[in-house]
Amino acid sequence: MELIIVDDNSTDRSRQIIEACQAKDSRVRPFFHTKNCGITRSANDALKNDTSKYLIFIGSDDAWLPNKLEKQLSVMESNEDKIFWSEGQIVDSSRILTGQVTTEFLYSLSR
Repeated sequence: MELIIVDDNSTDRSRQIIEACQAKDSRVRPFFHTKNCGITRSANDALKNDTSKYLIFIGSDDAWLPNKLEKQLSVMESNEDKIFWSEGQIVDSSRILTGQVTTEFLYSLSR
């Protein structure tokens, strides 16, 4: 398992935080853009450098519920050729639920 981080030329302290995490854990694999390239290039760079069975994207403005990844991995491992989706709840700038939900469908190309 590894954590690939593509920093799209952040202007905050992201690089220092990422490098500190990498120093503590060799599974952290950062890639730093020298200019802002956008989400498509960042996602493609993550895909290009990934060697694992699964790749899960998380944006800098996303927050996961506890155990989300463990639950998702368990379902994927037992149903590798099935369709999966992930729903998200939208929060405002104060992290209060707005009542809006977003759904992203992912599917297997093998069937």
